[in-house]
Amino acid sequence: MPIKHIILPDFIIIGANKAGTTSVANYLNSNISINISTVKEPMFFNSLPSTISETKENANLAKPYFALDIYEYSSLFESKNENIKIYGEASTAYLANPKRSALLMRKIVPNVKIIAILREPTERAVSAYKMCYGNSIENRTFKDIVANAQNELKIIDNHGVKEYIRNGLYSQLLEPYFSYFNSENILLLNYDELKYSPKIFMERISKFLNIELNHVNYTKKYNEASEHTSKREYPIDSEDIQRLNSIYEEEKCILKEKYGFSF
Repeated sequence: MPIKHIILPDFIIIGANKAGTTSVANYLNSNISINISTVKEPMFFNSLPSTISETKENANLAKPYFALDIYEYSSLFESKNENIKIYGEASTAYLANPKRSALLMRKIVPNVKIIAILREPTERAVSAYKMCYGNSIENRTFKDIVANAQNELKIIDNHGVKEYIRNGLYSQLLEPYFSYFNSENILLLNYDELKYSPKIFMERISKFLNIELNHVNYTKKYNEASEHTSKREYPIDSEDIQRLNSIYEEEKCILKEKYGFSF
């Protein structure tokens, strides 16, 4: 029986959701020496034996695709380009579900380099809500979500994209990764720098991955908010924003104290 050649990623962008991971993946993939998985979010390290995957062709926000075994996962990195030096992928579900994802990464790719792009948590929650509301997979008002926020300040298993509050609890979400991996293998980045200084932002990634970036078109944006707009009016008011800001104050202090990261 012939031996199957397995390709595994050298780096993984773990999130956060609505923090520019699609743009970063495309910027990296524009380089001849870097190969990003053909499915941007394969979610292999977030899958369970009971996971049901939609087909690649029919996958959407409500019914996502999962690479369910290592051979299927490996096939997403296959390339005929002989210039490829490193392989990577970007699945925001890994930061949203760190207990399972970090453990599986430690077992399967123990030397992988991990990139986390963090967006100011209130801003991220609003953006994720607008995306889900615009795609008609969310019918709750933002006011109802914020009203229940105090009950959602601990991460749980199986976070989905609609866990707007919990997906901004970065100190808790990052803890399993810093437990399983050396801090030298984890890069924390601020979404705002990607937004306002994409070249400097990508240079940080280039240095972290020890690879040169060329031919990157930083003027092109991917997965922008306009792609998720609809005729539905977003019911968000300033009081909801202020309340969410106050809820995240302690989280921001912990994030700075534990990981030296601030917005």
